[in-house]
Amino acid sequence: MKRHLLLIALLALMLCSFTLLQAQLQTVTIGNGTEIQYFPFNAYYGYGRSLGLYTQEQIPLFGKITRLGWQVASSSSVTVPYKIYIKTTTERDLTKVTWAQFTSGATLAAQGSYTFSSQGWHELLLTTPFVYTGGNLLIGVETNYGGSGGGDYCPKFYYSTGDVKSHQSWQKDGSAPTGGGFVHRWLPNVRLKIAPAENNPILSVYPMAHNFGNTVVNCTYRKTITIGNSGNGNLTVSSLTPSSSGCFSVEAGFVFPFILPAGNTVNFTIKYTPTSVGNHSASFTVTSSLGGEEPKTVTVSGSAQDVTISTLPWTEDFSSETFPPPNWARYKGWYPTQSLIPVTVEWGRHNFANISDPANPAACITVCDISTRYWLVSPPISIPAGGDYQLDFDLALTTVTLPDPVPPDNQQSYRFIVLTSDQPYMENATVLREWNNTGSPYVFNNIATYGEHLTFSLDGYTGTRFFAFYAESTVAERAVSVYVDNVCVREVPASITPEALDFGTVMINSTSPAMNVTVTNTSSSILNLSAADISISGPNAADFAFSEVNLPASLATGQSVVIPVTVTGSTEGDISATLRIVCQGLGYDVALSAQVSAQSAVYVGNGTLYNSGVHYPAVYGGYYRNAREQYIVTAAELTAAGAQAGLFNSIGFDVVSPNNCGNLPNFTISLGTTAAEEFVDDVFLTELTEMYSVAGYTPVAGWNIHAFTSPFYWDGSSNLVIQASFDMQATYSQNASTYHTATDPAFRTLYYRSDGAAWNTATTGIRSLDRPNMSFVFRLPIDGAPAAPLLSSPADGSTGLSKRGFELVWAADYDNGGLPDHYQLYLSTDAANIEGGYSWTTTSTRFNPVLADPTFSFSYSQQYFWTVKAVNNHGSSTAAAPRSFVIESDPTIYSYPWSENFDSVSAGSIPQRWTVIATQNYGNSIPGWTATPNVGCCSEPHAAVAYASYPAPKNEWMITVPFSMQAGQTYNISFMVIAPRRGPAAEAFAVYRGAEPTVDAMTANPALFESNQTSFDDWTRVTFSFTPPSTGSYYFGWHAYSPTDLNPIVIDDISISETKAADLAVVSLDSGLFNKVGTAFSQTVKVENSLIHI
Repeated sequence: MKRHLLLIALLALMLCSFTLLQAQLQTVTIGNGTEIQYFPFNAYYGYGRSLGLYTQEQIPLFGKITRLGWQVASSSSVTVPYKIYIKTTTERDLTKVTWAQFTSGATLAAQGSYTFSSQGWHELLLTTPFVYTGGNLLIGVETNYGGSGGGDYCPKFYYSTGDVKSHQSWQKDGSAPTGGGFVHRWLPNVRLKIAPAENNPILSVYPMAHNFGNTVVNCTYRKTITIGNSGNGNLTVSSLTPSSSGCFSVEAGFVFPFILPAGNTVNFTIKYTPTSVGNHSASFTVTSSLGGEEPKTVTVSGSAQDVTISTLPWTEDFSSETFPPPNWARYKGWYPTQSLIPVTVEWGRHNFANISDPANPAACITVCDISTRYWLVSPPISIPAGGDYQLDFDLALTTVTLPDPVPPDNQQSYRFIVLTSDQPYMENATVLREWNNTGSPYVFNNIATYGEHLTFSLDGYTGTRFFAFYAESTVAERAVSVYVDNVCVREVPASITPEALDFGTVMINSTSPAMNVTVTNTSSSILNLSAADISISGPNAADFAFSEVNLPASLATGQSVVIPVTVTGSTEGDISATLRIVCQGLGYDVALSAQVSAQSAVYVGNGTLYNSGVHYPAVYGGYYRNAREQYIVTAAELTAAGAQAGLFNSIGFDVVSPNNCGNLPNFTISLGTTAAEEFVDDVFLTELTEMYSVAGYTPVAGWNIHAFTSPFYWDGSSNLVIQASFDMQATYSQNASTYHTATDPAFRTLYYRSDGAAWNTATTGIRSLDRPNMSFVFRLPIDGAPAAPLLSSPADGSTGLSKRGFELVWAADYDNGGLPDHYQLYLSTDAANIEGGYSWTTTSTRFNPVLADPTFSFSYSQQYFWTVKAVNNHGSSTAAAPRSFVIESDPTIYSYPWSENFDSVSAGSIPQRWTVIATQNYGNSIPGWTATPNVGCCSEPHAAVAYASYPAPKNEWMITVPFSMQAGQTYNISFMVIAPRRGPAAEAFAVYRGAEPTVDAMTANPALFESNQTSFDDWTRVTFSFTPPSTGSYYFGWHAYSPTDLNPIVIDDISISETKAADLAVVSLDSGLFNKVGTAFSQTVKVENSLIHI
C-alpha cells in the first residue's frame, strides 16, 4: 500500500513539473522572408547540408531549445531523412568549412525522417534538447535521401536575406559532400521553442570571459555581457561588483537588485579605456539570491599599445599586398543605429577605378544588396592643436567589372559616407560628407568614374582621430564598386583660390583673357612651386593652358603667387578640365569650365540717358519724316568690349520706350570702316555696305536686334561706321527713346533729318556727342579653305543689262568655309568653258569688268556666263554655281531724223535706256526728270519735267541713248522749253554731249547750249547744231541747275536731224492759224535757211 501511495505521489510531482515547464515554453521566430529554396531540408540532391548562423541579438531568451521549426513554401509527399545539429559560436560570419568540421563538437539534437506534406510552419521535436545560455547559434540540417535525390517535387522553404555570410550549403548526388560549402546570405526562416532548462531559476552569464585584444591607448572599447535566467521561476539578481577595476568599468542601465523572469535576459557593458601601454585584466562578479547558487565571475583582459600616428603628413596608398594595412580595421553595422562588429570581409584591395594598366591598388568595396553596411576605419591619428590640417583622398565609382559609369537611374538606396570620431568603433561619429541618391547635394551616382580628389578641412578636430569610410545599400540593385586611395592627413600646405574658374562664353579658336589662380603658403615651412607641380587633365585639357610667367616661386609663410590660366576652345559647346597644383605632395584641384561658342555678344556703351520723343540723335527718329544717322565705333572700343577680328552677324539698339514712333519706311542699316576716330566735320562718310533693310520697321521696347543678311567682316583694327536711315514717312510721328552714352570730347555721331529733302541727297549733317548704346553679335571665321561664294547680282537669267557695265556681286559663304583672301572671277560666252574665258582677281565682292578692265567690253545682245571662286592660304573653294545674263540690244540711234515727245512714256518714268541722275526727291518719290502730264505740254499728253527743288538747288540730269554720228557731219538738235521766271531769279539749264551717260563724260566738254539768265515764259524752241569731231556714239544730256525754290523746267519735242544743203524752217505766217471748216484761205509763209552754209 505504501508503494502505491509513493508511486502516486511521484506521478503527481512529475505532472506538476511538466505543467510548470509547459507554461514557461516560449517561441522565438527569426526571419520573415518570402523567397524560396530547397534548404535546409534539401532532398532535391541525394545529399544536402544546410548551416545557418543566428545571432544572440536575434535570440533574446535563455533556456532549453526543445523544438525547431521551418516554414514550408511548397509541400511535398517526399519523405526526407534528416539529422539536426546545434552548437554556439562567437563568430559573426561563417567561413568556408567542411560538414565534418562543423559537426565536430556539435550536439546531434534530432534525427529521423519527415514528410513536409503541407505549407506553413513544421516543428520537429529535439530528442536531445539544447541548453542555450548565450552566443551565436549554429543550426545544421543534414539530409541523406540518397542517389540523385527526390527530384523537382521535394519540399521548398522560405528564407530571408541575412548577413553576407550567414548561411552555408552543400549539395551532391551519389555520395555525401566532403569539401567546403558555399557561403551566402540566404538564411532559412526558423522558429525556436525554448523552455526552462530546469524547474528552478538558474543564473546564467554570457560570456564569462572576454579578451579585448590589441587596443589603442586612450580609446574606449566596450563589450556587452548578458545576464539571463535559464531556469524556471523568477530570479533575483543581487549585485554586480566591482563597478570599476583599473582600466575597466561597468555601464549598466538597471539598479540592483532586480528580478529576471524565466528565460529573460538583461545586458550590461564592460568598458575598457586603457591609459597606458601593456596588458590589463579584471574580474566582475554577478550574484543572485538563490541559496547555494555560485556567483558568476566575468574575467576581462586586453592589451593596449600606442599606434597613434603623430608624424604628419601621413599617407596610405594601399600598395602593400596586406589588407587591411596595419592598424586599419573593418567593421559592419548600420549607421547610425548599430554598434560596429569587427569583420574580415567586404572591404578589400583592387585597382583604382577598375583600371589595371598601370596597376594602382586601392581600397575597394562592392555595394549591391539589401544589407551592405561595411566600414573601413583608419588607425588613430593625432591632430595637433593650433594648426590647419586636412584629410584628402581619391574617390571613384564604377561598375564591378569595368571602368564604366554606373547606371544613372539605379542604386537609389546606395550611399557612401566619410566620418570621423575620437573612438575606433566610431561612437558619436561626425559626418564629413555623405553621397546618396535621395536628396544629398553630393549625388552617389555622380561620383567620378575615373576618380576625383577630395579635400576636407579638419578645422575644429584635434587630438586622436579615426577616419572611416562607410558604404551602405538596403535594396538589391546593380552591383557597383567604390574605391578609396591615397588617404592623407596633413597640415594644409597652401590655400588655392578660387576653387573653380568659369570663363563663361568664349569664342571658338580664340584665346580668352587670363583668369588667375592664387596660391598662398599657409604652412610653417617654405613652399616651393614650379611648373612641374602644375598640370591640366580632363576631357578638354588641351583647350586650357597656364602661364609660367611667375614660376618658379619660393613662398614663405603667408606669401602668394598668381598662376594665369587661359582657354582656347577648339569645339563648340561646354568644355571642362581640372587644373591640379601639387604643394608639398598634396594635389589641389581647380575646376575649369567654359562655354565655347561660334558667336558672342559684345556691348558698346552703357549710358542710362536717352533722347526724348522730339530730340536727336535718334536711331528710330520718326519726328521728322525721313532721317539718316552715322555712328563711329573705334577699334579700341570694340576690343575693350570683347570683340575680335571676325564676322558681325547683327546689331542692336536698346529702346527705353517706343513712344509713338511710326513704321519707318525702308529702314536700312549699312556698315563700313574708316580711319577716322570721330567726325572732324559735318560730312557724312561714304562707301558703306547695306547689311539690313526692311520695307518698314516699328521699334519696340528693349533691345531691337537687326540680323544682317550676310555677315560683315571686321578686321580687328579699323574703326567701324554704322549708318541707320529710313525714307519719307507719309506724316511725322515721334522718336523712339533710345539709351545713349556720351563720347565727349569726340563727336562720334552725325545725324540728318528732314520733312522735305531726302536723306540720300544730303551730304552733311549735325554732329553730336551722344551715341546710342549698341550690341553686336560676332563670331570668328572658320579656320580652313573658303566655301564657294554666294552669287547675288545680277539675278540668274537677267536680260537687257547695260553694255556700259554693271557690278557683278557675290558674298562669301562664312557659314561653310574660311575667310577668303581674294576671289577669282570667271566670265565667258561659253557655258561649257566658263573658266576658259575672261578671268580677274579681286579682293572685293563687287566687280564691274568694264570699269576695272579697259581692254574689256560687253557685246550687245550677247549671253554671258559667270562664276567666282574664293581663295585663301588654305586653298581655293569650288566654283559657285554659274549664272547667266544677256546684254541689252543695241539702243544706238542710227537713222535720222529722230524725235522724242515723251507721249508714249508712262507718267513718272523716262524713255527706256535713258539715264536720270537725280539729286532731289522732293518728298514725293519723283526722282529728277520725269515724264509728266498736266504741265501744259507742247505736245500732249506728256513732257519731261525737272521740278522746283527745296532746300537745295536743282542738280538734275537727263541723258539720252547713244547716237551714231559721223565726223564732219553737222546735226541739228532742237527742243521745246518752258521755264517761267519766279521772282528776280531765272531758271538755269544747259545741254551737253559726251561719250558716256555720266556727269563726268558730259561736263568734259563745253555746253552745246546754256541758259541761266533768261526766262522762257511760254513754249520756245531752242535749236543748235553739233558737228562730231570723230565718228562714234554720242549721248546728249539736259542739266537743270536753277537756284533753290524756283519753278519747274519743262522740255518737250526733242528732235535730232542731219543738216542738208538747204534746211528751211517756217519763220512766220501772214495771217491767223484758224478758219471756219470748209472755208478756203491762203497764207504767205516766210521760211529761213537754218544752215550755216548758203
